[in-house]
Amino acid sequence: MLHHEPYPDHTGMRQVCPGGILYTIQPGDTVWQLSRRFGTTVDMILAANPGLDPQNLQIGQRICIPGTQPGPTDSRAVLLSPTPQTVGLSGVVLLSYFVNRATAVITNVPDPSVYPDARLYVIWLRRPDAGYRSARMRENPTGVYVGQVNTEDEPLMLYTQAIVTAEPLVVGAAPTGTTIATANLQ
Repeated sequence: MLHHEPYPDHTGMRQVCPGGILYTIQPGDTVWQLSRRFGTTVDMILAANPGLDPQNLQIGQRICIPGTQPGPTDSRAVLLSPTPQTVGLSGVVLLSYFVNRATAVITNVPDPSVYPDARLYVIWLRRPDAGYRSARMRENPTGVYVGQVNTEDEPLMLYTQAIVTAEPLVVGAAPTGTTIATANLQ
């Protein structure tokens, strides 16, 4: 539950959270999960909540999540746009913010070996200030390619673009092969 106006906290005192949000602890919440969910750090949450015991969160307890705005907490789908090389491509990226995972699914594409020096399809997530994360896409028996990129150590919402490329067997730190589809994630 998200709140923006001051209201009494569990001690009866009015609580505000300038530049952030007030959050009500739900069953199963941990400070670490909340830091991932809202794109902040455990240290920032603890600094904004003096006396907070991260090992003893209470359901209904209200805490400040600093420097954040309410963001995606569930999942959403973003369509992949084909490039001129793959006009018939159909694809989607499923963004699971709570677990920081992006799953790309593409179909109506040729074998990746039709592209120069390519042997596989790769899904890339681009974070402007920190480069890329990637995963090989695997073909299932019906000709659909699926790849999943986990960003478990940082919020998925920091990534701004998904790119699908046809790459050689050895994949580098950034896309070098033929781009076959893209999606803006923000």
